[in-house]
Amino acid sequence: MPKKNLSLRNFASIESRITDYSSWTKDDLIKKIIALEQEILFKKKKNTYTEQYIFEDLNFSDKSSSSIKKPFLMSNYNQRYIAFKFAYLGWYYNGLVTQGNKTQLPTVEETIFFALKKAKLIDHERNCNFSRCGRTDKGVTAIGQVMALNVRSNKPFNENSEEKWSEIKYIDILNKLLPKTIRILAWCSDLPSDFSARFSCQKRHYKYLFFKDSPNVQLNIEKMSKAASYFIGKHDFRNFCKLDTSKQITNFTRIITRSEINKYNTAEENDSLYVFDLEGTAFLWHQVRSMIAVLFLVGQDLEKPEIIKTLLDTSKTSQKPIYNIAHDLPLILYDCHFQNLNWNYGEETFSQSLYKNIYDLWHTAKIQNTIIDLLLKNIQNNKIPNNIITKKVIIKDGTGVNQSLTKYVQIENRKKENNYKNAKNK
Repeated sequence: MPKKNLSLRNFASIESRITDYSSWTKDDLIKKIIALEQEILFKKKKNTYTEQYIFEDLNFSDKSSSSIKKPFLMSNYNQRYIAFKFAYLGWYYNGLVTQGNKTQLPTVEETIFFALKKAKLIDHERNCNFSRCGRTDKGVTAIGQVMALNVRSNKPFNENSEEKWSEIKYIDILNKLLPKTIRILAWCSDLPSDFSARFSCQKRHYKYLFFKDSPNVQLNIEKMSKAASYFIGKHDFRNFCKLDTSKQITNFTRIITRSEINKYNTAEENDSLYVFDLEGTAFLWHQVRSMIAVLFLVGQDLEKPEIIKTLLDTSKTSQKPIYNIAHDLPLILYDCHFQNLNWNYGEETFSQSLYKNIYDLWHTAKIQNTIIDLLLKNIQNNKIPNNIITKKVIIKDGTGVNQSLTKYVQIENRKKENNYKNAKNK
């Protein structure tokens, strides 16, 4: 269709509709500008809220009324304080907690908050009374992480109302919005008014996976188990953590209720996969990775099991010796224990969907693992000369490559960190 040419008559018609502002006062002009700006904002809002939302559960629009949706106001809806149990694969994220600065990878919380706001379950993370159980660093996975917050609810404002209602399907809605690497597992609504995902947690359970045998390194599990047992009880762990200067922590005393090395049961009989099981009331920053790092040194006969006692005795070791912590990838926040929480795991259809999603991730990883295993077996015939292997000291660090040193220095003889001078025993 050819474009229509604007004739002089058209221009004259347009010009006749333009208001002559030359005689207007300053106040009248300002009022006119404000009115025009408000009109523009209204049109933008009108365009924004005409978008259809994908979930019927949300019930934001009245199909019998105008197609233009009203702005969403949380005050128009009831809210309830609930807890979510969720899991995530740490290697896809830059840790759990939302950072103030931009990071190469997203954080778990910013991804979850995006989904919560997309589903109109919250309006902003600052307004939802949010708390988390355990903070995990970049690369660390969680299977039983917990958070608590206020979310939108279908519950009537009048508790005595006889009106029938059904609650929002929180798990289903959020898992449709979240990537497969983050899954909401369950939710709980019967929370005390003073419940905190952080302070109400009675026990946290961590697991650290490692192989007993790897190239150039064979671990003594018996000695590691003996050393691990020394962690049990109430101790000062200032020599097994990294100081968080932003929190100004002065109390490094923590209670460990379980600390043991176990064989990880797999289908492969010759698999040398083990797990460091650790349970306690609370943990310091990098505490678990520091503990397993020293246990690796014991397992390699580079340190005696009693080095644990020495580092826990702050009268003998008042400042932390410098040593590298273990890698983040094998660390898992396995579970968070709370008293009298009844978790709702959703309907059977949700369980099937969750299993399919997790199985898909497992299947992909298993195929990738098998391919790499075939490659490894293919090159095993290329023997490495022993004189190359024994040139350096190999230090187990939780990775497949490990660290290599020309000379090993005992922990007690190493330089000390200066970060703990102001620490106090409480």
